[in-house]
Amino acid sequence: MNDKRATALSWLIIAAAVATLGWMNWRRHAGDGAYPSRPVRLICPYAPGGGTDLLCRVLAHEAEQRIGRPVLVDNVTGGGGAVGFAAGQLAPPDGYTALMTTFELVSLPVQGLAPFTFEDFDLVFGTWRGLALPKGVPTAARGILRDTFRAVVSSDALAAFAAQSGMNLRFLEGDAFREMVRQQAVEVAQMMKRVGLAK
Repeated sequence: MNDKRATALSWLIIAAAVATLGWMNWRRHAGDGAYPSRPVRLICPYAPGGGTDLLCRVLAHEAEQRIGRPVLVDNVTGGGGAVGFAAGQLAPPDGYTALMTTFELVSLPVQGLAPFTFEDFDLVFGTWRGLALPKGVPTAARGILRDTFRAVVSSDALAAFAAQSGMNLRFLEGDAFREMVRQQAVEVAQMMKRVGLAK
């Protein structure tokens, strides 16, 4: 009788384990067809509390209200922004990582302080601060992120934040933003050469 109970108990444990594993696998793939199915990471290349970080937090808060998933600010600091930029560039292009860019995206490379240039990023919109993605994000996910953050940029919440913080926030989109950054890169390289900082 004890052997029969032990065998029955063993089978019950095995069945429970198989059911649990099946449920875990189902949960993992439950949102595979719908983007986003998990939180989005917004990399801020500077420490908490500064202007770029504050802007990231407002963008993230407002974006998650629209996208239906958490948007988490990740302060990846070091190297005057280079470490955070590199983290954004090297992130998987799956639509779950965005990056806040700043002027340093064009000033660091020309000084030999970063192994990338603005051309290594998918620049979505911005001016002095902007939003970029790793290159190769699927079109549908990129469109959802672009539209979500575009809605945030034109929101009353962002306008109120800009007024309270004294930030003069203006944004260019797509090709206009990329052309502005390209022109900045040329001008910054010329200036750095004149003052002897270009490598």
